[in-house]
Amino acid sequence: MSYDPIIEGRSNIIMKVWDLVVAIIAYFVASLGGVAIVKFLNYHFCFSSWLILALLSRATWLLAAPLAGYLRRRDEGESSSSCGSWIMSAKQLQIYIVVAVGLSVVEVLNTMSMTVLPGSLYALIKGTDVVWSMILSRLVLRKSYSQYQVLAVLVIAVGIGAVVMEPPETAKSHSEATEKAMQSTHVTNSSMAAILCLLGAFCNSLLSVITEATLKDMLRAEQERVLLQTKGQRQPSKLLLSNEYAMWTSFFAFFLLMGSAVIEGEFSGEISNIRFEQLSCPNNDTLDKKPDINDNDSQADRLFFILSLTFVTLSRFAERWTKHWICVRDSAMTFSIVQAARRLLGIFILAALFGEAFPRSMVVGSVLAGVGFTLHTWTTLVKRDRVCDAVAPLNKEDRDYELVSLAPPTEMDDSEDDGKDIIKGGMATRV
Repeated sequence: MSYDPIIEGRSNIIMKVWDLVVAIIAYFVASLGGVAIVKFLNYHFCFSSWLILALLSRATWLLAAPLAGYLRRRDEGESSSSCGSWIMSAKQLQIYIVVAVGLSVVEVLNTMSMTVLPGSLYALIKGTDVVWSMILSRLVLRKSYSQYQVLAVLVIAVGIGAVVMEPPETAKSHSEATEKAMQSTHVTNSSMAAILCLLGAFCNSLLSVITEATLKDMLRAEQERVLLQTKGQRQPSKLLLSNEYAMWTSFFAFFLLMGSAVIEGEFSGEISNIRFEQLSCPNNDTLDKKPDINDNDSQADRLFFILSLTFVTLSRFAERWTKHWICVRDSAMTFSIVQAARRLLGIFILAALFGEAFPRSMVVGSVLAGVGFTLHTWTTLVKRDRVCDAVAPLNKEDRDYELVSLAPPTEMDDSEDDGKDIIKGGMATRV
């Protein structure tokens, strides 16, 4: 059979397209799945231990560690010299701990608000990270934005602000779960939970801007110094650097949260006292109740509960890696579009999935936010096209460092990158 380069080229294009489509679908499922699983645990089991949920969200280092070992062995096999050991300098340790403290605060605020608020409202309010990122980037990083980008964030702020000022009432079927969540988090009402969610989005954006302004250059310089001290070692791969950054920051954040959970007595409290013979909250009429449940059913439900907790960690890890895959296989521009679509569609998907209250204020707020997300993404893409035409491509050293994750892995908006970070030839993004 003769080789046809045209057919081969078409096959490669089709494979790449399908590969990208699968990655986009997986990102949608993983990014929305984390919130959906938390609300399922909340509504179905009345589970509202926010510290344990925060721990599970930061437990992604358990998956990143074996991956880091594999990547190191792979890189070592590609050359005669080692690409580095697991040695960490004092300055790197300081940077990781500083970021871990910030991640812990963000995770606490997110899980507290997530367990109280309806999933759709939580997804809507988290969209304010676009607004906070632009404001902080302007003040700290001195980034410039077009009038259309400013208009976009104003529309988003107005839409979300209209809902936050008067959050929708909890659906009757979820009142028991919401009441228990408020008791667990010591939140008195939905408005307070909405404020915590806004604060979480602000802290997340602040951490991203701080790492972009100072910690990124510090970590890069320290990495170069360590490499120079070890003769014969070659430059680590972008994938290895990105994974190890996420692994170490999550590792330290996990143990900071672990200490808080032990002090609060979480491990001797809610998990051990869950009554699996009661499958749903007492007034949750959206789920079928079983008056008589035998031991087999109870064991099956216990296993299902444990699997649901496990999926919280898996979804966070999968979200980070599907985001990375989309950016590397295509571009950060594509991911910006995907992320904007996820932000908008996630509001309606979560509301429909759990039968949450969706009054007129939510409809208006979601539509305004959607218009803002669309305008923000479009103006950002136009700006990127202009910058990419004007800026020279990154050299090899820059490209090797551009994929180092220096921001929280789930909420950082890639559309806030500057011209150097968005050149498609360098495949710049954050993981």
